[in-house]
Amino acid sequence: VVSLRRKARGATMPFRRLQTMIRVLFIDDDPQAQATLGMILAERYTVLSAASAAEGLRALHDQDPDVVLLDIDLPDRDGLALLEDIMSCPSPPPVIMLTAYGEVDFVKRAIQAGAYDFILKDFTLKALDGALRRAVQNADARRLFLSAPAPEGFAGLIGESPPIRELKSLLARYAGSDAPVLIHGESGSGKELAAAALHRLSPRREGPLVAVNCGAIPESLLESEL
Repeated sequence: VVSLRRKARGATMPFRRLQTMIRVLFIDDDPQAQATLGMILAERYTVLSAASAAEGLRALHDQDPDVVLLDIDLPDRDGLALLEDIMSCPSPPPVIMLTAYGEVDFVKRAIQAGAYDFILKDFTLKALDGALRRAVQNADARRLFLSAPAPEGFAGLIGESPPIRELKSLLARYAGSDAPVLIHGESGSGKELAAAALHRLSPRREGPLVAVNCGAIPESLLESEL
């Protein structure tokens, strides 16, 4: 099993994002939350508001937001059901779920449905700002690599079968993310090739990729070695 942890120091947004403000669609039926978020994000983002799932879907199609902040509790539909509808769109924006509860089951269901991230409602502006920018950066990187993937980026991953195409899509999707990535599979299935491709597709491609054989390090020395 190969596990990679990649840090965002030195990572930059694509050039086009420097020219326009990021468009955030906030779907929440709480007027106070809408007003507060619109105020605190006004200098950094263009905030689009929707108070229901129906309004959110209309805004999604009409306003073309860069990222969606989606509350789990909506008056007309469940937030997870709306998430599934959003992710079924041809080119869905990244979706960050908002919830008052950090329940493992909810987080698991949201991620499986396609959510980029989730934030507890007692978030700080710094945490929200970071999550929004990472989500948009990730989406931009994915579109870039899927539209014109560099041949060297996927070097060693031979084939165009549906599983290989899905693997390449996943690598492109997560290459721009700051999250730890766990690659697992049977011996000889190509985990190291996938890890190397993930690194080459990431904003940290100019830095070193350090491989550590954890199985060769005694348990008592693993922490100090890493």
